[in-house]
Amino acid sequence: MKKIAFFSLIFSSLGTLYSSVLFYPYFLNRGCVFGEVCLTFLEIPICFFGFFGFFWVSILFWMIYRSEEKNYQISLMQKIFWITFIGMLFALYYLIQELFTQKCFDGICFFSFQYPTCLVGFLLFLFLFGISRHMSKQEIE
Repeated sequence: MKKIAFFSLIFSSLGTLYSSVLFYPYFLNRGCVFGEVCLTFLEIPICFFGFFGFFWVSILFWMIYRSEEKNYQISLMQKIFWITFIGMLFALYYLIQELFTQKCFDGICFFSFQYPTCLVGFLLFLFLFGISRHMSKQEIE
């Protein structure tokens, strides 16, 4: 369990780093990393919410890694399960918007199939969700 928690801590830390790289230009000059229009929720870039999701998951995996008490670890795994589940749905919702947003220039409209930044967040949340399910099942057995 400790090895999986440490491995998951590394991936959730990568998610924290990735999402922070995506949202910091917005606070510096109100622009996105790739010069595109940032998708926002409550006028805050969605990567900022991803940052907090990955940050909390990192903290919880660190607590699991440091803890010896099984009941406490199970309790933390339940929290990770729900945070990653919500993060996965949130990222999927915005990923669909990113992939199928219609952009128009000079009367010509097309779908933007550019680099979907939410794809990485979605895949990381999906991976961490699977790890939390796997760890929860191990603890039950």
